[in-house]
Amino acid sequence: MSQRKIYRSKTNETKAFQNFQKNLQNVEKLNQKFQQGVLSFKTKLNHLSDLSHNEKLSSLTGLIKNENKTVLRNMRHRRRGRVTSRNLLPNSLDYRKLGYVTEVSDQGFICSCCYAFSAQAALEGAIAKKYGVLKKLSPQNLVDCNYDPINGNWGCYVSVVFGLSVRFTSATSV
Repeated sequence: MSQRKIYRSKTNETKAFQNFQKNLQNVEKLNQKFQQGVLSFKTKLNHLSDLSHNEKLSSLTGLIKNENKTVLRNMRHRRRGRVTSRNLLPNSLDYRKLGYVTEVSDQGFICSCCYAFSAQAALEGAIAKKYGVLKKLSPQNLVDCNYDPINGNWGCYVSVVFGLSVRFTSATSV
């Protein structure tokens, strides 16, 4: 696996290599647990393997907590059904086997649009469940609807995106 990365200094390259070695050990441990049947998933190295845990968190997480409580309240009122003893949830549920998910998308690096990828995946699943058709949607469409043309895309409120998306999908037959 070659990522062809260029580092600013020898110190940065050394630190990145140390991170890579640590992440490689973690991948090997997790995959060993998979082989033993302890875990249900395998892992592998990727373009983030030279980053520390904190570097990944600082560059790939940035959820903006929603200040618009009205949107959240309206979404809660739309929930249907309650979990009771008659309709208990299963111990596990694999939406891949049900055909409700597409392949994993990669948001790249430092783009503050994780909300769009989250909403995209949830909408794809909801549409597949409701209409029986799994369609690949574009997170770019959600990013493009950002209302701040001066500052660009610095994140969005997930609940707003879901609220708009719910209205759209209920108004169309997709």
